[in-house]
Amino acid sequence: MRGGEYYWDYRNIGDAHAWCQRKCRRFMQVGADKIVIANTNITEKSMQPYVDMAEMFGYKIFYLIVENRHGNQSIHNVPDATLENMRKNFNIKL
Repeated sequence: MRGGEYYWDYRNIGDAHAWCQRKCRRFMQVGADKIVIANTNITEKSMQPYVDMAEMFGYKIFYLIVENRHGNQSIHNVPDATLENMRKNFNIKL
């Protein structure tokens, strides 16, 4: 957020994932009852840090995969080509 507006720059994706992982670890270290990760993890590899942390701190993991069956547009101005690339690269064993 910048000035109350949502701002996203794809070049920051690595920093964004690292920030989310650090925040998750902090919650696990203090024993939070429930932790929700709302992130664009489209591969097993991108989810592995959370799996490793959960094992380390004794948490159970529940996955929720959200689909866009209604054809809604991105509210974050993500280009259609990027969304299509994410769809093609989605690789999570259900």
